[in-house]
Amino acid sequence: MSLITPPDVPQPIGSYSALWEVELDHRRTLVTFSGLVGVDADGRVGATVEEQLQLVFAGLEQVLAHYGAAPGAVGKLLTFLRDDVPFGDYAQARSAIYERLYPDGGYPAHSLAKVSALAAPELLVEVEGMLLVEDR
Repeated sequence: MSLITPPDVPQPIGSYSALWEVELDHRRTLVTFSGLVGVDADGRVGATVEEQLQLVFAGLEQVLAHYGAAPGAVGKLLTFLRDDVPFGDYAQARSAIYERLYPDGGYPAHSLAKVSALAAPELLVEVEGMLLVEDR
């Protein structure tokens, strides 16, 4: 198991690691990534759940690009949604992103938890997950 801190992926905003790799065999590596939040490279937080989710998935695409992987490499996502955010707003924003990333409907496994708060009061959504990369 290896801790990875590549400069080309979103960095943690707290005391945790962005990525961990578990080499499964000589061809495949399981990568777990910590919660991605709706903050851009300049530290600006998206104003709405839609903007934050777009930033979250832009961060996920940076993680995928680091590994030369496509969205289909994502096996599992867990979303934390602040409980005062309407589920419908979140679902609509996620559907638009999924249509772009998964046009064939091959979505990753996904769970959602409503929470009272995230790491900073302005954060509305956070997504963590796992992906499987091959032949790195």
